[in-house]
Amino acid sequence: MKINKKRISSTDKKNEINSISTKQLSVVDEMSSRISHDLKNPLCTIKLSIDLIKETDSNMNKESLEHLVIIDKMILNMTHQINKLLNPNE
Repeated sequence: MKINKKRISSTDKKNEINSISTKQLSVVDEMSSRISHDLKNPLCTIKLSIDLIKETDSNMNKESLEHLVIIDKMILNMTHQINKLLNPNE
């Protein structure tokens, strides 16, 4: 009977560890989603603003336009890096 109790105890421990691991993964997943949103939201706003400036300011000088293009590329790069961190298998 003692052996049986040890097996049950061992199984219970494994189940408890699995449960804790599942909870930890859930917390990490939730945090990742929040961080992703918190980082992407302002990037999207900046990107939309850049697009709007490009479309509405027909008198923009070449240098200013080049700066906007660089900013736009950096936003795309940052978005890609965020996606890569949060979804490493994709």
